[in-house]
Amino acid sequence: RFEWAFAQAADPAVSFAGLLTGLYPTTAGVRVPGDRLRDEAETLAEVASGSGVATAAFVEGSAGGNDYGLAQGFDEFYIGPSPGELAAAWLEDHAGDDFLLVLRGWSAGWQMGAAAEGIEAPEGFYERLQQVLVSDGGDEPQALELADLEFARALYADRIRAVDAALGVFMERLGASGLADRTTLLVLGTGGLDLGQHGATGRESLHATVTRVPLLLRFPGGGEPRVIDRIAEVIDVMPTLLDLAGLDTPAAVQGQSLIPLLEGQGRPPYLAFSESPTRGGQRAIALAGYRLVQVGEASQLFNLVVDPLELEDIAAAEQDRVGVLLRHLGDWQKMVAATSLDPCL
Repeated sequence: RFEWAFAQAADPAVSFAGLLTGLYPTTAGVRVPGDRLRDEAETLAEVASGSGVATAAFVEGSAGGNDYGLAQGFDEFYIGPSPGELAAAWLEDHAGDDFLLVLRGWSAGWQMGAAAEGIEAPEGFYERLQQVLVSDGGDEPQALELADLEFARALYADRIRAVDAALGVFMERLGASGLADRTTLLVLGTGGLDLGQHGATGRESLHATVTRVPLLLRFPGGGEPRVIDRIAEVIDVMPTLLDLAGLDTPAAVQGQSLIPLLEGQGRPPYLAFSESPTRGGQRAIALAGYRLVQVGEASQLFNLVVDPLELEDIAAAEQDRVGVLLRHLGDWQKMVAATSLDPCL
């Protein structure tokens, strides 16, 4: 388990593009939902399929939805309901193959669980929530009322339980198929919700409540649990999986394989960057237990070890550290702009 893994964007769809390409959002040209990945990007699926590996992705969404260019390299790319069930069936049909399977989403129907446990939605909750979501990221974001916020948190907790249960069923089927002993499994979150710590819902926020994500790696047959306390990024997933498969990582990939961290051979500095064009432009950097979040020209600094929810801004008392992190951010910004696949950026 990687204790300090960060997504490169607040939006899970943008993070998903980073997972498949190993590129930061500006470089990939996928910064907001609806941006299309350019053909010049070489994806994880393209590298895998080029070596004879069977590839498939099952993505939760509206049936027949737009793949926004993310399907490149996959033999099969499904968008619709019940992706987990279809992914498990695909696995059983390809049990004898070398394969790459990407499964995204298990959230359909999660709202129903809270109601089943006797948690009642305040009258008009969904209408007010929609208004808040529409305003979030604008000049005058609205906030949820306390009763609405408590219910939203209950729904979010229920969603986590639902995903956990669905993953458990998937793991049972993986074990029953005999594939658990020869399959590398990576479980990753691509974004979360803030739920009141940094605005209305924090959907557009780069704070750790949104961008710090679970990242778990299981080797074939399992093994002793370990916790890695170094900073990691979602874009590190692609080079890590290629490293484990013995395949070459494309030169343009900006993520780094996490295998050296597991072997105690990683080299500092361990950095994680996040970005978003919303709220006048946002950037964030994590380094050495601290994290700086910049919104427009304003910078906030947080001590992740003692303040993982990033509630106490210590920038005023740590100006030297702020300066160091801003210099790293500036260098990074120049790099991603110079390598962008989108000529308009």
